[in-house]
Amino acid sequence: MKQPRIAIGITTYEDISSVAIGLAVYELLLEFGGKLQPEFVNWHEPVNIPVADRETWSRYWSIDAITRIEGGATEFKFGPIWRRRTSLASTGTVTHGDRSGRDAASTFQLSARIAGSVDWLQLFSKLCTILKPAYGMLHCFPPEEVKRLDYLSFDGPVAGEIAFTARVTSDGNLVRPDMRRRTFPRQFTYLPELSWANYFGPEWAGTYDVEGVIGRAHRASRDENGVLIQVSENFADVSKNRETFNKQRDLLRSCFVPGTFRTVLPA
Repeated sequence: MKQPRIAIGITTYEDISSVAIGLAVYELLLEFGGKLQPEFVNWHEPVNIPVADRETWSRYWSIDAITRIEGGATEFKFGPIWRRRTSLASTGTVTHGDRSGRDAASTFQLSARIAGSVDWLQLFSKLCTILKPAYGMLHCFPPEEVKRLDYLSFDGPVAGEIAFTARVTSDGNLVRPDMRRRTFPRQFTYLPELSWANYFGPEWAGTYDVEGVIGRAHRASRDENGVLIQVSENFADVSKNRETFNKQRDLLRSCFVPGTFRTVLPA
């Protein structure tokens, strides 16, 4: 029988490529009794470089690269892919945005087997403090909820600017914003669905009733960058108490402007 999967997805406009940020993330992953400690890392497949120490991790957190097309050169940074194969198996990725402004969003994604011994909300909250998200999500995906991989489904970490700014037309096509006319930061308008825990940064301004969300969430906290909300009391509600979780999620959805959500999940 397939087990539920945990997913964390963070999109940020902060420059997270520094060694200091990378080490802060690494130290955070070490806090959970070794259950989330990365075992292997690389910038690409195969992910087979043993993470022997903090120096190894720091070396793979960010590397400068250049692509040359038709005589033009573009500089960018690679972020790491990491995996843990023993105990609590997990995989994670980081992408670094183009600081020139064309695609400035950076992302963090982590997926793991469900484990009750990990305080996932604490992990997510501390990641939000480090990475200062435009949007962050923490969710548990039951096997029956993971159906397909496309932009209309909600079955994994929601990360990357296109997940929030592209428009789905009536014929089902995905229309991307014109990157040549980008503004910074870009206004976010879409979500596939509310996660069990969500972080809303300034890019969501005007798209939801902040006080309404804070008042209706099971728990909410505010910092100088945004709002973190917890939909229901227990993380296990997503897979074991679906009716209660969906009712609470629907209550919060009503605080957003019409058209914010792309999908409606079955009860």
